[in-house]
This record gives sequence, structure tokens and C-alpha cells, in this order.
Amino acid sequence: MNMKQGVALGIMQSGKNVFLTGQAGSGKTYILNRYIDFLRAHEIDPVVCASTGIAATHLGGSTIHSWSGVGIKENITDYDIEILQEKQYLWKRFEHAKVLILDEISMISPDLLDSIDRILRAFKFSAEPFGGMQVIFSGDFFQLPPVNARNKNPERMYAWQSGVWEHLNLKICYLEEQHRQSGKSRLNRILNDIRDGAVSEDSMNLLRGRYMKEPQGFPDATKLYTHNVDVDRINQEALDALPALPRFFDMSSKGNKRLVETLKKGTLAPERLGVKVEAKVLFVKNNYEKGYMNGSVGVVTDFSEAGYPVVELVSGAEIIAEPETWSLEEGGKVLASVMQVPLRLAWAITIHKSQGMSLDSAEIDLSKAFESGQGYVALSRLRSLEGLKLMGCNKQALEVSNVVLEQDSTLLELAAEHQEIYEEFSEDEKLNRVESFLSSIGATFNEAVVIENTKKLKRKRRKKQTGIQTTHEKTKELVKQEYSIEEMAHVRELTESTILKHLEVLRLYEKNLDMGYLLPDEETIKQVQNARDHIERKNDKEDFLESGEVKLRALFDYLDGDVSYENIRLSLIA
Repeated sequence: MNMKQGVALGIMQSGKNVFLTGQAGSGKTYILNRYIDFLRAHEIDPVVCASTGIAATHLGGSTIHSWSGVGIKENITDYDIEILQEKQYLWKRFEHAKVLILDEISMISPDLLDSIDRILRAFKFSAEPFGGMQVIFSGDFFQLPPVNARNKNPERMYAWQSGVWEHLNLKICYLEEQHRQSGKSRLNRILNDIRDGAVSEDSMNLLRGRYMKEPQGFPDATKLYTHNVDVDRINQEALDALPALPRFFDMSSKGNKRLVETLKKGTLAPERLGVKVEAKVLFVKNNYEKGYMNGSVGVVTDFSEAGYPVVELVSGAEIIAEPETWSLEEGGKVLASVMQVPLRLAWAITIHKSQGMSLDSAEIDLSKAFESGQGYVALSRLRSLEGLKLMGCNKQALEVSNVVLEQDSTLLELAAEHQEIYEEFSEDEKLNRVESFLSSIGATFNEAVVIENTKKLKRKRRKKQTGIQTTHEKTKELVKQEYSIEEMAHVRELTESTILKHLEVLRLYEKNLDMGYLLPDEETIKQVQNARDHIERKNDKEDFLESGEVKLRALFDYLDGDVSYENIRLSLIA
């Protein structure tokens, strides 16, 4: 039974403790954000946490270590709890906490989960799990488990093996619809095979078909490797090959030395960053106001007057990468902080550090995979199989833990059972359960307040979404003034290819924008459109992208190279 997102949201809104799971791209973060907005509209501010700072930024939250007071410890003693109870800010923090949303649960060890449970029960004077808070866990146990748990006890690595898991009586919401990749896509077929524990020969042939094959339409794919030594070598060699002189940026730090070291290990920004013009980089922090997120990939095009890298993102947006701060706080006081330009070289990254990213293309080497699940994590970063260049693959790469497979089977059965129970309720009963829960946590029922809060939250979300951004608006103004593509590229200090991307986006959202002066002659447009129609009728799968669009290369070849790529692209937006 395929659980719909609406059912998962409904179960959460009824106040049940929930484990929300499903493979990458199934919409877990989307549902969590909808539930967060639902609560905030009713003037309940949920606690939003994740296992790592990187994951926490996806939901605008903090790390569970910081919020709970557990810090860098995994095991909390009675004495530790007594010390924590002397801190007044923790009493204030926990007093009004009604709902805890904890993302990337796969990265939480059993010991850590039990410790957080003990802290909350102590502060809330409650014998109930997590002190009686509603708990929403989210994650996918097919992702890599926490390293420390693996090294400590291979038999007890996963959060579900904690003492508190069973007592939470979690309702399982297992999302199986695909939103990152098409549900019928070839990549999705491979990922499902891996999750089933048996990769079919058809899936193996699909992977073999991507061996040493360049991604279509995505130059300079990010390289994902299993070992740091390979990543560091590739990045350094690529940087050294660029003609310009490098500029270096050193991390600065303040505060407790031990905590500073903890921050350095948990921050993807390097202690010393060396970059050049044309260096491929990715941002390692979220800054929605400036227009970048953790995982945003771009190229250094220049340095600002202050000397910081100017990065052109894939979208065409240009951003000055100024230093950012990562800090550990306690009671509003900063205990330790590090500051660095929020970039790292991105020709290559480790598979472990790629968790949580979505990539259009990647060059993946799984020939040295040393842990079950590494292949799944790497492949699930991609939006389509077209974006994969496979450099190698060993047997272990496509395997997953038998323990995880057994647990997954149990979770699927429970999800079907919990969905069936929920759907048996009438609409009135569902509504009564939601209202009863909201009443129990002190939510507002003032309809005018809820409506106004909902509007504010929607406006806030829109600002974070990638629609037509400022960079596209600037190009639109130049189109209105009938600049040529070459002139627009010169004025915007972008490539002509980037300007063409802007025009393709503008055509989707600005139906009344007159681009006629940019288009080729009618004969060329007709040639291209006829070529597209012919290729679509022929229906050779090699001529299509995963999105279903005809490949530019197929059109170029069909037209015997007589029409340039630029004119083909312009003809397609006519």
C-alpha cells in the first residue's frame, strides 16, 4: 500500500508520535515543513532539530545535541542530568516544548536517543517517553549509520535499537511516491532494487550503460568518492591545473578549544580554503537571503573588492561568498565559534558528506566501497540516471545491511496497518482528533489569527523557493530593452549559455514577455520543430532525457549540424 503524503500529514496532525520514512526524493522534508507551518499557524512553535548542523539547515532548526543540552556526549549519567538541571535556560526551553521534530534519525545512535529521552523525562517530571511531547522522527535507515555507533557496537547502531523507540508507539508513515526522480524512471528502478536487497540483471545493465559515459547536458559533474584521500587528490589536482594564482582563506576561531575542535570536525568548510578563478565550489551553509543553500554548486568567476570569491551558481545567480560563522551556544552565550568563507572545492566530495544533497549530475566511483549502503547513498543523490557517470563499482557498493532490510520489511507492514486504521475514521472523527490534540497543547482556535499566520508563513516560504529569482528579473529587463544575447551576457557578466537558461525559465513564467527579436528566422524554427516532431514519433529512448524532453544532441544530429545549439534552444522557446 502506497502511503500518500496527505495521510502522513493527517496522522501527524492528530497528535500521534510518528516515524516518517521513505527513500530520498519521496517528500519527507516537504511534509515536515507543511506540519511545521500547520503548528505555527495555530501559534505552536515546534522544536525542530536534526542529527547534524547540515541536516538542521534544511528545516531551519538546530542540532539535537545543542537543543537537548546533551552536547558532545552520547551517554548521560544521573550526575550529568543533575548538572543540566542547574541551568535555568534549559528549564525555560523545555517548559513550553510540546512537539519535537527530529530529522535524519538514521544518524542518531541508540545511546544518544535514550539520553535525550532521559533528559526530557527528568525536566518534565514525566515517566512518559520524551516527557510526553509529541515526537516526529524522520529519516531513512538505508542512509549510512552514525560512524561512532558503528565503531562502538556493530550490533547496536540504529535508533530503532534504543530502549525508548518501542515505548513511543510510533505510527509508521512510509512514503513511496517519488518526487525527485520520476516514479517510473530507470534510476528509481535501481534504487528500489537496492532497497529490496536484490539488484536485478536489468538494473545492472542500466548501471553498466552509464559506465564511463558523460552525463547528458550537465558538464563538469561533481565527483563522489568513498575515500577522503581520493577526494583531496582530485580537488588539488584540478585546482593546480588552473592557470591563475590561488587565494587562501584561513578559518578563525574563538572560545573553548575542545568545542572549537568539535565545530571544525562538524563543519564542511576547510580550515584553509584555496580557490582560483574557474574553481568549482559548493556552498556549505544556508543563507537564503543571499540566495544560496548548503549544496549549491557554482564556479568562481572573480573576487570582490574586499577580496572574497564571486561565485556563479548553475542558475546564473552571482553571489559574493563572504565569511560565515558556525557556533555552539548555551543559554544564549556563545561557547565556541569558527568563521570561514562557506565554500569547499567541489570537483569531488565524499559520499558520506553528500548525504542530504540533490545533484543534477555526478561522477561516482564505487570501486573502493567499504561499507554496505554507500552505493545507495551515492546514487540517490541524483535526480536522474542521465546525470550519472559511473567510474567503477564493487559488489559491496550495491548491498545493504540485512538488519536494515529486515527492519524495512517490518516498517512497510506497519505503515500499511497504520494507514488502514487512519482511513477507517470518518472525516468528522479525523477533525475531532486534530482539534483535541491542538487543544491539549494550547493551540489557538481563532480563525482570523490562523488565516493571517498562514498567509505570513506562505510569504516566507515563497522567499525561500527557487522561482524566478532576482537574476532572472535582471535578464528580463534587458530583454524588454531588446539587448542581444551577447550584450546581455556582457552586461550581466555571465556566459551566453547562462543567459539562454534564463530565457528558457522566463518563457515558462513570463508568457507575455516579447522575445521575438531574439528568435531565429521562421524557416529555422520550423526545421527545429519538425525535427523534434520526427524524433518524438520515432520514440528511441536514447534520444530523450529522463524528463521526457528531446536531447539537444539528437536535434543537432538530425539537422546535420546545420543549426547551432543556440538557435535550436531559441527555436524551442518560440
